[in-house]
Formats: sequence, structure tokens, C-alpha cells
Amino acid sequence: MRVHTKIASFVTTTNHTIMKKPGVIRRAPKYVLADAIAVRLAPEEQAIVEECAYEGAESRAAFLRRMIMLGVKQHKRNLSKTKS
Repeated sequence: MRVHTKIASFVTTTNHTIMKKPGVIRRAPKYVLADAIAVRLAPEEQAIVEECAYEGAESRAAFLRRMIMLGVKQHKRNLSKTKS
């Protein structure tokens, strides 16, 4: 698995080099609390997170925050199905 650490990619044309910027990297919303939750990942998991965050032009924290909230929603749906 390749870990993306590039800030920008370069495209070479016949006359000059054009720098292509990735999308804007979003930071945490203003309402997010300053309290951090530490998560330890295996190297393979970290590489996957970094690649997905890069592809979505997000910080790792923003990507993980979104994935956690999606997982919580799915967990709640699963709980409501089992109670029915």
C-alpha cells in the first residue's frame, strides 16, 4: 500500500511545468471540542487512513471523525433492528 505524502503533483508539458494543487484540506469544524481521543492503528491501517484522507483532500483527523460518525450511525441502526 502506498502512502501519499505529496503536497502537490507536477505535470510536465513541452514548454513548462504546471503544478496541480489538491483540493482544499478541511480542518475540524469550529464546534469540535479540543479534547482528543487517541487511537492506535497498525501500520497497514494507518496507510489506508492516510491514502483515503489524501484521496478525499481531508486531514487524517477529519477523515477519521467522519468514519467514526458513520460507524456510530450504522451501529445504532443495527441495534434498532435487533430490538424490533
